[in-house]
Amino acid sequence: MEMAVMLAFILGAAIGVVMSILLDKIRCSNRDAYGSFKIKPVSDEDGDTGLYSVNVAIVPNQDLLNKKRIILIKDSQN
Repeated sequence: MEMAVMLAFILGAAIGVVMSILLDKIRCSNRDAYGSFKIKPVSDEDGDTGLYSVNVAIVPNQDLLNKKRIILIKDSQN
């Protein structure tokens, strides 16, 4: 009997975790905007490096004013 209760508890917890993750993904996908970014090293007047130029590209037509987050992924092209 104790084994059945423990199995039911573990199964219920697993189902709860999966449902929570799925609902969070659905809820956040409507509030997020997506884009990409590139980073290029640049040098200053003295020839020192350590400065970077960052270019950001955001997918058009995402109604950015009503989005809570903008998620940027590093562009794989150099």
